[in-house]
Formats: sequence, structure tokens, C-alpha cells
Amino acid sequence: MADATGPLKIHRPLTAPQLYARSQGERCEGSSECYWCGSPCPKLWAHGQPPPQPFVRFDRSKTKRPENAHICKGCWLLRRPRITVNFLSAGKEGKSFKDVECLLNWSVLITGTGAWAIRLKEDNGELLETLLQPPLQFCLSLVTGKEKNHVQMAPVNDHEEIRADTPLAFNVDGIGYTYCTHELEQALLRGPQDGMLPGVRRLFDLLGPYTMKPEGVEKRKAGRPRGNDTASENPAVKVVTRAAALRKSG
Repeated sequence: MADATGPLKIHRPLTAPQLYARSQGERCEGSSECYWCGSPCPKLWAHGQPPPQPFVRFDRSKTKRPENAHICKGCWLLRRPRITVNFLSAGKEGKSFKDVECLLNWSVLITGTGAWAIRLKEDNGELLETLLQPPLQFCLSLVTGKEKNHVQMAPVNDHEEIRADTPLAFNVDGIGYTYCTHELEQALLRGPQDGMLPGVRRLFDLLGPYTMKPEGVEKRKAGRPRGNDTASENPAVKVVTRAAALRKSG
């Protein structure tokens, strides 16, 4: 029921394709909802998937709106088959990018300012340093096999402030996990311990072991998001990233 202020607006969480579109200077807009992720979309790009078959159970693990026919700008951009993907680091061969690739063939880190393909062993240090001091908005979707990355189903972290105990979500092979920066830091320093979040163990198994860079050493290249320094010595209230701090630095 509408009141004097107008109709009630329903808040919808930010989707990974919306965040990716933003990182590419685009927006997900339209009167329909995307077949893959449910984001707003125009009736412009058909999803191109075969229709459901009689007596065959439809797999809903890859699509949020199977009844809809079109996809959003973010999903269209994610599915481009021949782009240059950027890596988080130069790697062993000194290559920080690769041409003629589809981003969905890789593990992916997306922020509001960029998107990177992830090589789990070569880019592990840069990725862990980013996860220890994460941007306020990011999506991490990791794959360990040859199946395509279903980024459209991955959760997006969207915060005004990130503390050391803030649960942060990510996917591995389509399975959801959470971690917090304090436990991840402790796992890297001392190894995973009983009682830590399962996501911390999963990240350590995939990306560790890793020796963190000392305090005061530059951790990221120019252009990557930064966090804020501690507000307290208590790890439970330590501020890792805060919106006001980013606005001042920008």
C-alpha cells in the first residue's frame, strides 16, 4: 500500500553481474529480469539456452529466472568469448594478462573498479593480501576444475564498513563459504585452528601457505582498493575498511 511518500520500494541485493557491469562503466537496466541472475535487463539479448525438456528435471543451480527469455548487460559482458583478461599478478612467466579469453573460464575477483582472472597458485599472494584488506564491494568466485565459472550465482559483499570479524562471502565451485579477515590472518600466521570458519580453511587449502608482507610494506599496485587502519587493538572491533576513509583517499 502506498503512502504520502510514494509506493514501497523493495531493496534487492547487488548481483555479481551488476557489479561487473559497474566495473566496466556500464549499468544493468530494463523492465525485465535477467534469465541468469535476476538483475534488471532490457528485452535485447536472448539467453540462447535450450528450452526445458519434458520429463527432464531442470537444473536451477545456474539460473535465477528460468522463465525469462533475456539477459542483463552484466551477464552479456561476462559471456564475451574473446576479451583480454587481467591477472592479479605477473606470475612466474611475467604475464599479467592473456588475450582471446572468456572471463568465465577462470576464477574471478570483481570489485566496483575492476575485474581480475585468478590463477590459484600464481596469484595467491595478491589475492590473499586483497582478502585481508578487502574493498567494501567485491565478489569472489573460485573454480578448481574445468567447468565454467557460474559467477551469476556468486554472492556480493556490499558494506559501509568491514571489521575484522565481519563475515565475508565467496564461492568455490558454486558452494558458498564465509571468512573474516581476523581468522584468515591468524590461519596464515599459525595455521588453521579448530573453531575457525570453514571458509578460512578452504581459502588456506586453496591459496596457502603464504607469508604475509610486513606492516608498512606496500601491498597492492596503484588502482587497487585500499582499506583503513585499525580503530582498536581488539581484533573484534578492528576496522579493516570504511566508506568514509575511502572517500577521503579518493
